[in-house]
Amino acid sequence: MKGRLFESQKIVQAFTPKDRSAANTLYNDAAIGDAVGIDCKGFEDALISIILGVVGATTIDFAVGFADVNDAEDSSFALLSGATKQIVNADDGKVFLMGIRTKDVGRYMFVKAVQADAVSVVYNVAVALGQAQNEPVTQEQTVAFTHGAA
Repeated sequence: MKGRLFESQKIVQAFTPKDRSAANTLYNDAAIGDAVGIDCKGFEDALISIILGVVGATTIDFAVGFADVNDAEDSSFALLSGATKQIVNADDGKVFLMGIRTKDVGRYMFVKAVQADAVSVVYNVAVALGQAQNEPVTQEQTVAFTHGAA
């Protein structure tokens, strides 16, 4: 890391924070045909944060996959072995982290979530892409303030 933390990492929302109450399978908060991948080009690793609110009486299976093109239906799409986490009712309010070396896999990341039952579940998933090849990185969302000396 050469510069400040926010200059060397890019933060991307894979799932926006909201209540999800349908049994379904989503890829980056969309149906498979509508999913937009997270472009990992120029970054060497990623930290995936699964942030939970209230988990109803269900399970959610999270997995991470990559494709060479921006399409989760492409033949190059594959789930990473071991990059999975099952969420259960007892996980209310918890945060789970997964670290992945992105330079060794496909360019586009998809976080897959399979919710088993049609009950209320509140969560979001954020991805911090790190070890940027070019700094400073451009954030998708920014807040214009600085605290302390540079």
